[in-house]
Amino acid sequence: MSILKASQAISKETKLDKLLTVLLETVIENAGAQYGFIVLKNLFDDNLYVEAIKSKNDEIKIMDSTPISDKLDVCLEVLQTVIRTKEHIVIEDALKDQHYQYNEYIKSMNVRSVLCAPIIHQSDLKGIIYLENNLTDNAFSIKQLEVIKMLSSQIALSIEKAQLSQALIKIKETQKQLVQSEKMASLGNLVAGVAHEINTPLGVSVTAVSHMIRTTENIIKSYNDDNISKSELEEYLNDSMETIELLFMNLNKSASLVNGFKRVSADMSNEDLRAFNFNKYIKDILLSLSPKLKKYKHKIEVVCDEDMEIYSYPGVYSQIITNLLINSITHAYNEDDEGNIEIKVLRDANNIKLVYSDDGKGMDSETKSKIFEPFFTTNRLTGTGLGMHIVFNLVTQTLKGTITCESSPSKGTEFVIEFTVD
Repeated sequence: MSILKASQAISKETKLDKLLTVLLETVIENAGAQYGFIVLKNLFDDNLYVEAIKSKNDEIKIMDSTPISDKLDVCLEVLQTVIRTKEHIVIEDALKDQHYQYNEYIKSMNVRSVLCAPIIHQSDLKGIIYLENNLTDNAFSIKQLEVIKMLSSQIALSIEKAQLSQALIKIKETQKQLVQSEKMASLGNLVAGVAHEINTPLGVSVTAVSHMIRTTENIIKSYNDDNISKSELEEYLNDSMETIELLFMNLNKSASLVNGFKRVSADMSNEDLRAFNFNKYIKDILLSLSPKLKKYKHKIEVVCDEDMEIYSYPGVYSQIITNLLINSITHAYNEDDEGNIEIKVLRDANNIKLVYSDDGKGMDSETKSKIFEPFFTTNRLTGTGLGMHIVFNLVTQTLKGTITCESSPSKGTEFVIEFTVD
């Protein structure tokens, strides 16, 4: 294969596994090797790993960053010398070479010809190509080495481009998993909070029913003994009515909590479009968050037309408002502060403007500029740095809208979210 064809074959591949396969096939075909492998420097830890091997049965295998070790079929002495010196090594006949003839690998594998060439770009070792031929001596000529040298920069650039592309894909996958974990963590906190909150009215209801059972048993006994007075019966009826009212109030509270939780949790776990009342839904979100919000003294005001119906993704608004509230609680106020938070929704035809504001600590310009960056947080003890990044992605990607932030120290923070609905 000509240098031009080899360069074209290498440069057109952008996926790392395909690039390594083409690269190994190209150099082995060009050099006439039986066996070979490619070692690359890792982008993240700067260590060298075996990334692709052509075995002696002609199969090319992608190794997924396998550490260099004694288990690898290679003359480690040759490999380590090239790593140290960044210079190529060509061995005409390893069994007779004064430096390597006593090497255990050379003797046991009956190695004849070896070519080991560094992949250099801007004086930096990017990787190594190692080739063997055990059938004949002098298998690798200076001409073949020169081809590899000439292709070295092209190889290094193509590999780096492919590595960066692969790293970006992995980072995006990891980010997606972290965002999903954050959503599930929020849902888990919601479940735990509602379970704790619902325990109080249910506990009162159980106590009320227990009391009613005892008083009813007593009144039945008195009736059976023909020993019941009108005043006792009236007292029992009055007591029963009070108990029933108490039961109704607490069970109704429990039902409201459960229904609100069902709506919000179901919407948080899927992204289905549906019509809903925006005002009522915001209040459902606040109700589901009440176990957490009641620990603080903040006043939360909702300004939204009570009849505002929209057709959109309710789960998205649940996550947005929840994360904005958690952000205020975590970062805007001290534990004993009595803050004021406002959620205002304005509609002009199909255009919606959601303005979220608090009167907390506010942010300086540097913090504000990083507010939507993943993993950025001013409170590493309680924050993951993903909440506002999730908000940004939901607004810009799912709602196809915009979000802006205005804030300054001691003057609170305001987020303005604008989007359109059908």
